[in-house]
Amino acid sequence: GGGGGGEEWTRAEALLAAIRNLAASERGRQELAADPATVPCLLRALAAGGGIAGGGTAAGEAEALPQLHAVQLSAAAALANLSSDRCGLEAMVAEQELLLPQLWGLARSCLAHMMAAQGG
Repeated sequence: GGGGGGEEWTRAEALLAAIRNLAASERGRQELAADPATVPCLLRALAAGGGIAGGGTAAGEAEALPQLHAVQLSAAAALANLSSDRCGLEAMVAEQELLLPQLWGLARSCLAHMMAAQGG
C-alpha cells in the first residue's frame, strides 16, 4: 500500500529521537549499553533504505528521501550520545566490525553531498 510508508518512517524517527534523548543522560546510556541489541538496531537505522539512499527514481522513493535522512540523522545522534561515556563506547567497540564501515560510509556520503552543494 500507499501512505503507510510515511507513517512507518515517522514512527521510526520518533522512536530514534527518544533513544537519542535517552542516550543523552548517564543513566540512559547505561541502560542502552547494557542491551546488546542497541548498537545493531541503531546501525540498521543508519543503513535504512539502502536502495533509496542510492538515488532511486521512483516517485515514492523520492518522497521518502527526507524521511530516510531524518531517521539516519536520529540514529547517528543516538550513537553520538551513546559514545559520550565509557559504557556506551564499550557497547560500540563490541560492534566495531559493523559500526565502522557504516559510520565511514555515512561520513563519505555527507561529505559528497556537502561538496556537491558547494560546487553547484
